Amino acid sequence: MPFQRTCLLLGGRSVPWHWRLPQNANTLARPTMRILFVENHSVFAETVITEFLHGYGVTLVGTCAEAQAVELKSFDAVLVDYDLDDGKGDAVVRRLRESGFQGPIVAVSSHDDGNAALLTAGASVACKKSRFREVPALLQQLLADLGNREAVRDRPALHAGAVVTGTVYSVLPFGFFVNLGADTFGLVRVVDISDVPTLRPPPSPAVGTSVTCAVLHVESGSSGTRVSLSTKESALLAAQAEKPPA
Repeated sequence: MPFQRTCLLLGGRSVPWHWRLPQNANTLARPTMRILFVENHSVFAETVITEFLHGYGVTLVGTCAEAQAVELKSFDAVLVDYDLDDGKGDAVVRRLRESGFQGPIVAVSSHDDGNAALLTAGASVACKKSRFREVPALLQQLLADLGNREAVRDRPALHAGAVVTGTVYSVLPFGFFVNLGADTFGLVRVVDISDVPTLRPPPSPAVGTSVTCAVLHVESGSSGTRVSLSTKESALLAAQAEKPPA
């Protein structure tokens, strides 16, 4: 019989997703990962969920049709078996990829041929059912790798003369750091804060303040990338003047 079950596993107890948890259970109320598990053997699926995926939000479906009916954006990762009641899991994987799902898909067939077919269809990696205890760490690593790729893709274009906007992250005696997004930070030194001459160092903006900066220079090395910024009006005007016409 087809089945679909959504639950949050807490300490080995299956709690229906729609139940209201006590107010003092806030630390348990949110799963760290939302997983779609496509597996037609419900007893096996519930056993491995309880043993290895407790604490995650797991939606369990048993057929290709049920997998195709779910809202993909609700999930961070997918586990797919090959032999399903109404077809093969590689059709589910192809549909996921064709629909734009970019998250980790783990092939979890018991058979090498099944996992090979799932990988060919677009699964990220294979993990046989006999090694299911490795799945949580595997998912965490796949999600971390995906996040790193997205951070690189979304990283702002940094070069001398660029104008960037960020948020003041921390204030120090020698200046302040600016969070430019995508795990990128730049430093505005005291001498690069303002054009206005003062007897004392100019004040830094408060943490959390949005600031627009000119990039003075970018230095890449073995310890990472160092970005020097300026909030001086003269530096911003010079950077904007160097911009090619649109």
